Amino acid sequence: MRFNTHCHVFNLQSVFNQDTVFILKNRLIQDHGLSRGGAELAIGFIKAVMVHHSGSDTQGLPRGWRHGDAWSALELGTLSNMDLVAKDMVEQLDEEGGDPFIFVPLMMDILCQPQPDPVPARPDQLDRQVQDTQRQMVNYPGRMLPFYAVNPNRRNFVERTKQCLCRGGFVGVKLYPSLGYSLTDAGMSDVMQYCNDNEIPMLMHCNQGGFKKDNVTADNCSPKLWGLVDDGDGFLDTFPKLKICFAHFGGSENFVQKQPNGSFQDVFQSGSWSSLILALMGSQGYRDRVFADVSFHEDSLPGPLASGYLGNLATIIAREECRGQVLWGSDTWLLRMVSTEIDYWHGFTGQYILPIEHFHLMWDANPRKFLGFGDGNPARYTPNIWAHVRYMEENRARFASGQDIHPWLEAAMAVPEKDRRYPAAP
Repeated sequence: MRFNTHCHVFNLQSVFNQDTVFILKNRLIQDHGLSRGGAELAIGFIKAVMVHHSGSDTQGLPRGWRHGDAWSALELGTLSNMDLVAKDMVEQLDEEGGDPFIFVPLMMDILCQPQPDPVPARPDQLDRQVQDTQRQMVNYPGRMLPFYAVNPNRRNFVERTKQCLCRGGFVGVKLYPSLGYSLTDAGMSDVMQYCNDNEIPMLMHCNQGGFKKDNVTADNCSPKLWGLVDDGDGFLDTFPKLKICFAHFGGSENFVQKQPNGSFQDVFQSGSWSSLILALMGSQGYRDRVFADVSFHEDSLPGPLASGYLGNLATIIAREECRGQVLWGSDTWLLRMVSTEIDYWHGFTGQYILPIEHFHLMWDANPRKFLGFGDGNPARYTPNIWAHVRYMEENRARFASGQDIHPWLEAAMAVPEKDRRYPAAP
């Protein structure tokens, strides 16, 4: 089995709202040095491209258009619907041949402040994103295992999360605290408890960039909150069965810090978020529950930093306490700003600094352990995987015509009901 354990199939229309504009404006001004007027012009341009694509009935973009640059990312993100984003991503990695890839699309729920009352009578933006994501599940049976986006600023977020995990086909939870919420906000412990009790993995954005309300809220994504604290009150201590993946491994820049002599610093000794994640991986108390992915690690791409980056990554995976915890992901479609999906894959496989057996762990054995497939024996699948199987069975009539069912799902649907374990009802 081959997994892309960090990707996205939402388009900008799925997440574009007033808070998105607020965040984009802040990023353009604070991180990219634009004036307020320049940022407003840039956002106006994005809106214009979205409107231009909104009525498009194209079945996808020609393969010759694919490049790694800001314009390609904008073109992909503003496609008229989610189906086209997913189609582009799947087609790229399917060009490799072999076992069909399994993708873990992560939702986004961009809300920086509590939703105002009253509750709208019709489905809101997140409801539509859920439905569009579920459509990708039935378009690619067994190949889309999405994570639901939790945001305590959204009304009834605890109930909505549990419903999507139990009956909606979602297999995990996506956290993005730098949007402006805290992991200790009311209701978050209920979500963590439900994931703990039902063996549902969580994944948290963990670097200093991305979508953040401001530079202060970026620290809401620190791995310090999860464990190795003096009072033993980290989330991994409080919830002893919880699994967490730190997305982006704390930031690829931590893998290429240079010493005065020009050599690359050992990431274990850097004092960075990445080193904190490695300390959590190495703790006996958290063994096999702490993961990290290498999504949007552009330093892996051919260039002056690639040897240092891949050398540090090889060192990490060579250590017994870490080798089973590192996951490969791309961060589609945001990755498109610097690379295509297939070029990113080749950045890890084609330079021979990272042993192929290490990379094999990252895209096969390790994601199976994180997601709940274990050694591939259905008898040992965790409840989140069985909940997904149940959803797919209930929606089999919607499967896309001509799409093969991934072998793992075909086999799982043949397992008797008495041999399955589902998450607790909400």
